[in-house]
Amino acid sequence: MAISKAENNRLQRVEDGLAFANMIDDMRKFDVATPNRKKKLLCYSLILFEVLMWETFIEDLVEEGQEFMLAHINDPKKFGFDVLLPVSALLCERKDKRVIWDIAGDQWKSALRAHRKELIEGFHTPRPDKIDALVVETLGLKNLSDSWRWKNAPNARVKQRMNDLITMRGGIAHSMVGVPTVHFQTFISRLSFARRACDVSANRVRDHIHSIVGHYPWDEA
Repeated sequence: MAISKAENNRLQRVEDGLAFANMIDDMRKFDVATPNRKKKLLCYSLILFEVLMWETFIEDLVEEGQEFMLAHINDPKKFGFDVLLPVSALLCERKDKRVIWDIAGDQWKSALRAHRKELIEGFHTPRPDKIDALVVETLGLKNLSDSWRWKNAPNARVKQRMNDLITMRGGIAHSMVGVPTVHFQTFISRLSFARRACDVSANRVRDHIHSIVGHYPWDEA
C-alpha cells in the first residue's frame, strides 16, 4: 500500500508553490525595480495557488476513494442512500423513462461515476459545507469537515480559517480591493496548516472506506 494519489499530487503542487520562494529571493538579490509591488503580486498568486491545491486535493480524494469502493463493492446499497438517491432522482426526472434500466447489472457503477464527474466539474468553491456535500454524495461520508481538528486547532477555528482563505481568494481574483497583505512566511505557515487538513481528511476517508469494504485504500497519513 502507498500514499493516496491525492497526497502524491498535493506534494508535487507544494514543490511548485515553493518555487515562488526562489522568485522572491531573485528579486531581493538582483535589486529588481519596485520589488515590493512584485512581491505582493507573487504572494497573492500564492493564495490562489493554495486554494487550487486544496480544491484539487479534495477532488482527487473523492475520485480515488470512490473508485476503490467501486472495485470492492457489488451491492450498491453499501454506498448508502446519500450517494444513491441523487442519482436515481436524476434518472427519474428524465423524459425517457427507459433510462432507469441503464443501471441494471453493474451499470449502476457507471451511473455513480457519471454523477461524480458532474459534481467535481461544479466544485469550484472548496468551503467546508461544499466539501461536505461533495464527499457525502460520492462516498456516503457525512460531515467530513467536523474531523478537522488537531492540537491547538479546534474545529471551529479550522473551518473559519478555511472560509477566510476562500474569501481572500475571491477578493484577489476579482479586484484585490480590501485584501490584506500576504507575506511569503505567511504562505509557508498556511502550507503547514493545509497539510494537516489534508492529512486529517485523507485519514477520515480512509477509515470510512475501510468500515465499508474491509480494506484500506492507502496508508495512513
